[in-house]
Amino acid sequence: MKKYLIQILTVLFFAVLTIFGCKPDNDTGLNNTDKRIDTYDEFSGRITYHNEPVEAYDGSGKKATTNLTEFTYVANVTSPTIQGKRLSATGISIKGDKAYVSYHWNEGEADFAGAVEVIDIADPTQPTLLQGVYFSDTDLNELYVENNELYVVGGRSLSSSGYDPSFTSGGVVEVIDLAGGLPTSNAQEAPIPSYSGNSVFRDGDYLYCASGNTGGGVFEVSLAPSNYLEVTKSDYYDNSKFGVMGGSYYTFLETGSNPNLHIHNGNNFDPSSKTVVPLASPTAPDDGKKVLSVDYPNQMAYVSSGSYGLHSYDLFTQSGTPVESFNTQGNGLLNGVDYDHNYVYAAKGSEGLYILDKDTLSKIMANFSFDGSANFVKSSVENVFIAHGKGGLRILAKEKETGAPDDPIDTEPCSTLLGNIADLFPERENAMNNHPNLFTGGSTKNVVLDQSSEVYVQFVWEGAGKTNTFGYFTYPANNPPTTMQDIQNLQKHVVFPNVTKVSDGGGLSQGDMVQLGNGAFPANTVIGFYLEVDGWSGGKMVSGSTTIYSLPQFNDNTEQQHLLFVENSCDDLTLTFEDLLLPHGDKDFNDIILVVKDNDQGLVNTKFDLTGIVHK
Repeated sequence: MKKYLIQILTVLFFAVLTIFGCKPDNDTGLNNTDKRIDTYDEFSGRITYHNEPVEAYDGSGKKATTNLTEFTYVANVTSPTIQGKRLSATGISIKGDKAYVSYHWNEGEADFAGAVEVIDIADPTQPTLLQGVYFSDTDLNELYVENNELYVVGGRSLSSSGYDPSFTSGGVVEVIDLAGGLPTSNAQEAPIPSYSGNSVFRDGDYLYCASGNTGGGVFEVSLAPSNYLEVTKSDYYDNSKFGVMGGSYYTFLETGSNPNLHIHNGNNFDPSSKTVVPLASPTAPDDGKKVLSVDYPNQMAYVSSGSYGLHSYDLFTQSGTPVESFNTQGNGLLNGVDYDHNYVYAAKGSEGLYILDKDTLSKIMANFSFDGSANFVKSSVENVFIAHGKGGLRILAKEKETGAPDDPIDTEPCSTLLGNIADLFPERENAMNNHPNLFTGGSTKNVVLDQSSEVYVQFVWEGAGKTNTFGYFTYPANNPPTTMQDIQNLQKHVVFPNVTKVSDGGGLSQGDMVQLGNGAFPANTVIGFYLEVDGWSGGKMVSGSTTIYSLPQFNDNTEQQHLLFVENSCDDLTLTFEDLLLPHGDKDFNDIILVVKDNDQGLVNTKFDLTGIVHK
């Protein structure tokens, strides 16, 4: 392990608004220096601003008559240079209102240089460069931000590093301290096996680094003081390209003619007990950039496979046969992939960025093409970032229509509720096995009023993989619906057009409360609930993929997809959903968590008939 001092110069730069500006020919970018690590302050002319709608398609491969106004091209950030050498953008990590971009020198095998730049994205339409740090002899390929530290993997000349050639061929991991989201003067480096690190993430006291086409694999690197930056576990295999973390699992991509997904239990990184899923579609070329993105709530892995296109794989069945695929007749390589609630973003080299319908990958919703190669893509709540090699970074802004109610009542949920529910319904644990009494025929599934009362629903949490619409319906206790026609004829009332929390791109904050109806419901009224799965898309309510009812017999699978119970510590009537139709999904029934109240004052309910309601 080696320690170096980084001298940081913070520069706040607000670029002059330029629609068709360009970088001056005499701009040298970074300072000329003999130092291995140094700062630079040449941001002038590096950002040009735009306001151009992204070209839309109608889903059938034809250009739409109007542009997809949900996405707007807002900025281009040109790559920095080191001593006259233009770097290539390689990776993007988002933390709060900052985007961190890594760069490397994409020339010969013996050429090494890299940088990390920080971009302020508090205003998604006016990003600004904040600070940059460069490495004169190290390629930086990918990065991850957590706990006031920046983790970067890459490669450097083995001969200049002084590292043991029996352990590494030049792969390294760098740790840079952050203060206020910006780098400080402290950086530390350690070697990892193979020639170059390809991806990195942190979980607890460990980093997990994927490295190398040759002599690589996945390596657990300790952050504990006793063995800081030492490799503690190794899982060797060639063509180790990318890794991601989600739920309680780690998933890594091995590329080549016989690619695999390597799935580890996140509580125990143990190569001897991992699951290996052989993938039906190969990847090529071997030296290309391949990326894995996993939608853990929906149990779907997206793999960019170069000339073989994009494929999705079901992690629930762990089948290596693609669920869906996307490719075009063009020459661009599928280099990168990311997703959000509505779309999958495919970076396809010279063809630019394709925005695909998440439910049907073959449906092209938009194409953002430009002069350069789309090599990597990252989606945040309000932006899409496309790294395009020496061309730098293109930034799109997403339309911000969240689907939140207009005037929610601002309340505070019971302080212990969410923690207790997390204990009762842990991530990825089958609630049907853990709490069978919530699924019996005798348990009450809907809210019944035993006296006239107003009714409120409070939003607590959401971790669904889909953007859903939540609402309610009512019927007299003595006249329940008995046929599908009956349930369809009941008037549906929308409560949350998009039951998605702010950090996931929605508009709901914990404690947001809405009154059902305009006044009190009469006694002996039954209030049922429904979830329109995929009911929010493109900034508006749409017809979803299915409707989940709190009357299970009317669900497409006739299975119970919700829970209604009294949480004992808070005495709250709690409503939760599993939004993937059984038998699919993780069955933890914590995708959406709501509380039903007969008052908006935080008082204990007194007007509901709790007969048959299970207490937990």
